[in-house]
Amino acid sequence: MNNRTFLSFLFTLLLGLGITFAQKTVTGTIVANGLPLPGVSVIEQGTVNGVTSDFDGNYTITLQNDESSLIFSFVGFVTQTLATTSATLNVILLEDVAQLEEVVVTGYG
Repeated sequence: MNNRTFLSFLFTLLLGLGITFAQKTVTGTIVANGLPLPGVSVIEQGTVNGVTSDFDGNYTITLQNDESSLIFSFVGFVTQTLATTSATLNVILLEDVAQLEEVVVTGYG
């Protein structure tokens, strides 16, 4: 009986540890103007955990905290922060018009 109790305790402990360290994976596609956007930075808020989108705008990130948010950023587009409410999170980035109007001209004589 003592061995059976010990094995039950050990099984419960290992099951509890597995649930504690379970991580959530989020996938999705990032588009702008209807076209996939490669090279977008996807970072888990408050960490250094991040990935970039591939050639087709797809990304997959394993979160360190199940209830964290993701930050999507790309040059020339508005940075967005979205909560990870589901395992699939598709994003549409909008152009940053104010940033696109800034032009620096350098002349050499």
